[in-house]
Amino acid sequence: MVELRMLGSLELRNSEGQVLSGILRQPKRLALLAYLALAKPRGFHRRDTLLALFWPELDSSHAHAALRKTLHVLRQAMGADVLLNRGDEELSLDSQLFTCDAWTFEGAAEEGRLRDAMELYRGKLLEGFHVSGASPDLDRWLDGEQRRLAKLAAEAAWTISADEESAGDPKAAVNWGQRAFDMALPDEPMLRRLLVLLDRDGDHAGALRAYERFAAYLSTEFEAEPAPESRALIEAIRDRTTISPDHLDSLTRRPDPRLESSPQVSKSRAAEHPEPRQEPIPVAAHSRWRGPLILVAFFAVASLIPVLLALRADDRPALDPNRVAVAPFRVFDPALEVWGEGVVDYLARSLDKAGAIRTLSPTAAVRAWEGRSDVASAGAMGRRTGSGLVVFGTLMGLGADSLRVNATVYDVAEEEVIGDIDIRGSADRVDGVVDSLTVEVLRHLRTARENVALAHASIGSRSMPALKAFLQGEQAFRNAAWDTARAFFARATELDTAFALAYSKLGATVLYSELGRDGWQHVLRAGELNHNLSRRDSLLVEVGAEVAAIVTGKVPPEEVKERAELAYATALYAAKEYPQDAGAWYTLGAVREHLYDNLGTTTAQMAEAYQRSLELDSAYAPAYRPTLRYVMDEGDIESARAYARQYLSLNPPDRVIGLPLLLDRLLDPEVEAADADRLLDSLPTEPLFLGWIRLWLLTDSTELAIRVARASAAREHDPRFWFTADRIVQRNLAAELAYRGHLREAFQIAGTEDSGWFQMLPPELAALGAVPEAAADSAFQVWLEEEPMEPRGVKYVLWWWAARADTGSIARYMVRREDPTNVEALAALALARGDTAGALEQFADWTPHWDADPYSVIIKSRLLAASGRVEEASAELERPFLQDWPLTSRVVWRLERARLSERLGRSEDARRDYRFVSEVWRYADPELKPYVEEAKAALERLGA
Repeated sequence: MVELRMLGSLELRNSEGQVLSGILRQPKRLALLAYLALAKPRGFHRRDTLLALFWPELDSSHAHAALRKTLHVLRQAMGADVLLNRGDEELSLDSQLFTCDAWTFEGAAEEGRLRDAMELYRGKLLEGFHVSGASPDLDRWLDGEQRRLAKLAAEAAWTISADEESAGDPKAAVNWGQRAFDMALPDEPMLRRLLVLLDRDGDHAGALRAYERFAAYLSTEFEAEPAPESRALIEAIRDRTTISPDHLDSLTRRPDPRLESSPQVSKSRAAEHPEPRQEPIPVAAHSRWRGPLILVAFFAVASLIPVLLALRADDRPALDPNRVAVAPFRVFDPALEVWGEGVVDYLARSLDKAGAIRTLSPTAAVRAWEGRSDVASAGAMGRRTGSGLVVFGTLMGLGADSLRVNATVYDVAEEEVIGDIDIRGSADRVDGVVDSLTVEVLRHLRTARENVALAHASIGSRSMPALKAFLQGEQAFRNAAWDTARAFFARATELDTAFALAYSKLGATVLYSELGRDGWQHVLRAGELNHNLSRRDSLLVEVGAEVAAIVTGKVPPEEVKERAELAYATALYAAKEYPQDAGAWYTLGAVREHLYDNLGTTTAQMAEAYQRSLELDSAYAPAYRPTLRYVMDEGDIESARAYARQYLSLNPPDRVIGLPLLLDRLLDPEVEAADADRLLDSLPTEPLFLGWIRLWLLTDSTELAIRVARASAAREHDPRFWFTADRIVQRNLAAELAYRGHLREAFQIAGTEDSGWFQMLPPELAALGAVPEAAADSAFQVWLEEEPMEPRGVKYVLWWWAARADTGSIARYMVRREDPTNVEALAALALARGDTAGALEQFADWTPHWDADPYSVIIKSRLLAASGRVEEASAELERPFLQDWPLTSRVVWRLERARLSERLGRSEDARRDYRFVSEVWRYADPELKPYVEEAKAALERLGA
């Protein structure tokens, strides 16, 4: 076996192991041998190709003579049988008698033997090698092979790095990551991964060097700069080396006021809940957002689905000179019909990473196109979508196996054509034709725009059957045929197991249409395959994979906060970079929702992002569920009905139709009670539970939420759904009854059991007099001595003990919690001793987090008001209520706030809160009537 080593050191040995130094000293002959070994397709190569590459300046007879002499020398050195002939025109190497390290390296990498592969990759292919007198095409071929093998080695090293990180060896992960980076500059997600690895290892200088090297490469090769999220990450690292160790917090600070200034759902929300920025808070083991399985299903990682742009003529965005809209191509051959919109999906993604160029999302482009393939329609589309550039054209078949694409690049602002393109190719490789179209479009764009790179992104598959299935899935989803879309996306992943976008869309449709977690595995797989995608797709796939990893518990607890903040920063940038993209806004809402316990984001911020996605695309199905929830939390019934009807008009699958149907019918004032009851009886368990969640804060006179909770409680437990368990449905009903002031019935159902959900319900019922004092004291002592004690349940009893001057129980709580510095406990202990000043002092630097007891805030506000600091007292209650559950403390909070607003002369604010109290407790038990009467008297006094 003759062996050639070309990776790193150069070596050629014959079958007896002797070094063939004569060949090694003859670059052209060695280069010919390397070309025969590596050039693709592997196997035989034509002599005329070899002549053109190695002897381009010789005439035919002299070139053939030079080739014959070279082959003679090689056969003498290696053996006559190593070089094979096929006729007189083709040459090859006999793989039974010849091998090379590049072959072995590729085989090991493809088989997953990555460490074996890396032992073989000792350096760049034929590094420093040059052949005089050869064609420049030979240099280009060698350069391409060097990059290809280096990239393959780098990908192997990145994988090993990730394995080492998972195995708990961060130092080895850093070393392999640095080695990968040195071998081949990565795409930007890999760059950011390396930066995070180096940062965690304390090598800030190494992180800065890696970033600067990558930035210089982009600037030199493509006249581009790193993505905003990469710049944000390196700035965070740079800041920590000189300013502050506050880990990655700056990533969530962005200048765009729409993205970071406490967005509002409505005027009522803006008036009621001014939202100062909250500090990120720890992961909660019992986060209610992470609790209900259905909220996980809602996410749908629909960030990964292209979206519709709905624009009004009187509200058009400003023209962005670097935004390109690709219009649907006019198709003249039924066999190519899928490519009418398919060109949009493919070309838009291909152009989206080319320097300063950004593209309009494919669905937005499809929905915004009106008219024929002409400049007038292109101009109208550009002005409608804020796209300064529009690409449109036609596609037609030429015979049985060829096609022709005509395309025009139109500058909307200048009202001029900057390029006409005509490309022909094989009908079996439409992707190759569109790739050629991409290159030509970019060439024309470079003449009209600065900072346009010729490098372009990929849709992620070279399998034509997989690509066709994916494009059919995209079109099905745009047409609200979600089951069909899911089938096509699944087919695409079967045909190409490395197709990242197909996995992401499959995960999205599974999570949207099924109330479970099965879709997350596809979302995670998409993240693993996130290479060379368009800028938008890469950003959103990255965010989706991060959220999926956190939600499914694949991220170590100590890393969750950091990873959540990085995902949030990326989502913020995506919405900023693609402000007309509904998918980007949905992603932002989903990150705010699912990672809120690490980010401190508010429900108003979640709702603002979700509603923005529906403003841009009224057919964006996954956004309806969370939007319905938040408008109902606001009591905005008309908007809820409008969203429900709009959702029903999309003809959603039977599995998910129950919720909008329930809300639309129940919220209709014309529906008779008997009809509503029949609807409740006929609906499956899932929409009943979902409907209750959306109705649970409603203050309507018919008390719909109680009716739905009763209907759910009457159902038999379905083992498929955790929320149908008896203790859950009974606790839900008890909480809803308590919220509406039916305290006695709530206590009869809930009792004094310490439950993992609504743990504060018994203490709140006791505080309002619904629980006999002796029963409450006995039950709370049991809670206190339980093994193990659950402090998150017992802490809600602190103010009960404080009101009864029970210092012993509070002290015992502090001992059992092993937290002698707990602010709430120390304040309660001071109050139990009658020391109001001491209690207020304990609260001086205390900021409530999402899981704090609402009564802690109420008590602090009362203490401030009693000391004459009314403005500060009011400010404490102006923050958003700490829970979104139906709690009696929500009503007490609003009543306290109304009193303070009236004292401060804020009549409108006072009227709003007094009205809430009078409505929510309109039919309350006698114990609560004094509060209702107080609210009504105040409304009369304030002229309401």
